[in-house]
Amino acid sequence: MLIVLATPRLHALREFIEALERAAGAGIVPAESGAEVLELAKAKAPALAVIDQGLPDMEPLAVVKALLQVNALINAAVLTPMLPEEFHEAAEGLGVLASLPLNPGPADAGELAVALRRITG
Repeated sequence: MLIVLATPRLHALREFIEALERAAGAGIVPAESGAEVLELAKAKAPALAVIDQGLPDMEPLAVVKALLQVNALINAAVLTPMLPEEFHEAAEGLGVLASLPLNPGPADAGELAVALRRITG
């Protein structure tokens, strides 16, 4: 299984990344932009794309919308400062698997891995 992680904060998310790799049994490929996420989606069809704030070219939900056009079977999770209700409304209809805090930790990685397994079997 492959997971794409788009973030400008790779080092700051190290604990989350390592925990997600272990919990999901997946390899994680970093991306530095929304465009790179879309290219990786076309080339590798990852099971999940985790999209952070602060990408140089696209907002996270714009990346999710574009992913739907590339491959609607790719699951997405978004790191967001929004409250859950606010995020749910903003992301309605996009099929986002999970919203995560801006600074997710190992427990968040475990919950995301469980949600991904539930969806992918």
